[in-house]
Amino acid sequence: MPTDETADRSLRGRIAILAINPPTDEGDPSHVAHELRAFVRELLAAGYGVVLAHDDPALLAPLAGLIDETAALVPVAGRAGGDFALWRDALGVVGSGATELLLASTRVRGPFAPLGEVLRRYDFAVADLWGLTESWIGQYHLPSFFLGVGPRALAHPAWAAFWSALPAESARARVAQQLEIALTQRLLEAGLTAAAIWPYQLLLDRAGAALAALRAEQVALPPGQRTPPARMTAARLEHLRRVRMLQANRTPMEPLHFLWQELAALGAPFVSRELIGRNPHGIVTASDCAARVRELSEAG
Repeated sequence: MPTDETADRSLRGRIAILAINPPTDEGDPSHVAHELRAFVRELLAAGYGVVLAHDDPALLAPLAGLIDETAALVPVAGRAGGDFALWRDALGVVGSGATELLLASTRVRGPFAPLGEVLRRYDFAVADLWGLTESWIGQYHLPSFFLGVGPRALAHPAWAAFWSALPAESARARVAQQLEIALTQRLLEAGLTAAAIWPYQLLLDRAGAALAALRAEQVALPPGQRTPPARMTAARLEHLRRVRMLQANRTPMEPLHFLWQELAALGAPFVSRELIGRNPHGIVTASDCAARVRELSEAG
């Protein structure tokens, strides 16, 4: 059962539940710890009470001082099983206190841009669910790592039904993806609405424009001359051609992997850990993404 480790603290209103994952080997531990502190501080500054959902108290070490001095931080120990299991257990502690909810996770790197600016665009008068972007892999859904849930969704029976039916184990990638799809789909089927700050088609349009610009630049160059840095330009061109081919074949792409540069240019605050770690889709610009993350982490 989940344990409220700070029973004297109570949260109401705008609440963020941050699922804290074990650190991985794709980043300097000091940088990752700094990002976690920045993540929490930005959520607090944006007016959220923050529930720190974890399955190991050691994961809270980078936040020790902040927890001690901030009543709006509530650590909640849940059962192991992935983000959805941690969110479910934390929801049991939050109860009906949330008027707006943010489901967040450290399975992404960042934030590398101000969260307040992003969160102000989550307008629940326009849609009941908000994501940074959207995906058609499997079925249409909003990625759950930074999912805004409005009051109409929180009060709907479909919301409670989804969490009550959640399997005990949700850490496996396939199960987590199925749950991510199911959450959006169940709420849409119930008549609720969903929106994304940076829709998939917007990202594809920007990738297409970037490909056209690079091709035009190549044509305009004298024979044998290439724009510096040549390797990066060549990798970007190769990647954009692949994106265009997949788009033409109507193959859905994971936005945080295939369209990470478009998201970064638009001010998206997070980068996929998986992209700069395992790179499961073989993105040829993944090393550029990793270099950008290192640069941003060192600057922070």
